Amino acid sequence: GTPARFPSVSGKIELYSTTLERFGHDPLPDWRDPFETPPDLGGEFPLILVSGPRTQAYINSQFRQLPSVARKMPRPRAEIHPENASRAGVTDGAQVAVISPHGRVVFEAAVTRRVHPGCVVIPAGWSDANANLLTHDSRLDPVTGFPDFRSSVCRIEPVT
Repeated sequence: GTPARFPSVSGKIELYSTTLERFGHDPLPDWRDPFETPPDLGGEFPLILVSGPRTQAYINSQFRQLPSVARKMPRPRAEIHPENASRAGVTDGAQVAVISPHGRVVFEAAVTRRVHPGCVVIPAGWSDANANLLTHDSRLDPVTGFPDFRSSVCRIEPVT
């Protein structure tokens, strides 16, 4: 026969997982709201925080000690849409505090149209700007037990 193309029981993409079913879990994907608190538009935490995208210069937190790599991104940068930056009084390259229900971390602002107007995107792997301080491990995936470290809600403020 033909070799399996995917690492599943059938060798195919499976939407109905017989493996999950065998262990007592729902065999079909189930959407859950990713936020412990939905964005409070116009309120205390109006923005969606996306944390953890890897930066092109680094492999996770590795190689920052190499000068040629560190020059590519010397500081952790929070990507912010121009509308959000303007509303908060934040300018490109300035220090910005990203504040969630769980903490406050300072980044360099990268004002860009690459992100959705309702989002702030921050990198992972920086000890001096730890994205995990803005998320919480209270919500665990029911199947894998993995915490919700990729999304939260936030607001931004200029650092004076």
